[in-house]
Amino acid sequence: MYDAMATSFMNVRKPPKQAKCPVCGPKATIKTMTDSHESLVTTAGPRQYVEPSPFPDSLQITCQEYNTERDEEKDHILLDVRVKEQYEICSIPRSVHIPLQDLVNRLSEVESLSKGTKPVYCICRRGIASVDAARILHEARPSYPGIHSV
Repeated sequence: MYDAMATSFMNVRKPPKQAKCPVCGPKATIKTMTDSHESLVTTAGPRQYVEPSPFPDSLQITCQEYNTERDEEKDHILLDVRVKEQYEICSIPRSVHIPLQDLVNRLSEVESLSKGTKPVYCICRRGIASVDAARILHEARPSYPGIHSV
C-alpha cells in the first residue's frame, strides 16, 4: 500500500482465507465478475432511508489538517473505529482501536485516555463510521473539546 503523505510504501498483512468465504474459501462459488453480479441479485438493501441529522463542520477535520497536528506532535488520541479485521490488516501507529459497535459501552475508556482535555480524532475506512463515532462522543460528552472525525 502506498502512503502518499509520507511518500513511502507500507506492508499490509493479508488476512487468512476464511472457510465459509464464497470467494476464497475451499468451496468458492464466486469465481468471476458474472458470479459476483449474480450473487447480488438476491441481496436486499435497506427498505427505508432515514436522513441523518446534519453533522456540524466543527466536528470535522481534513486528513491534511490532522497530519499537521500529528507532525507538530500535539498530544491527542487517534481513535480507530474500524472492525477488528480491518485494523489487524493495517493501522496507524499509536492509534487506539475501539470498534464503532463497541464505542457506547467503552466511553469510559476513551474518557480515561483523553482525560477530558486531549483532542480525540476518529478515523475509519471511508469516513462514515468516524462521523458516527464523533457524533456518539460529542453527544455523550458535549463539554469535551476537540472531538473530530477525520
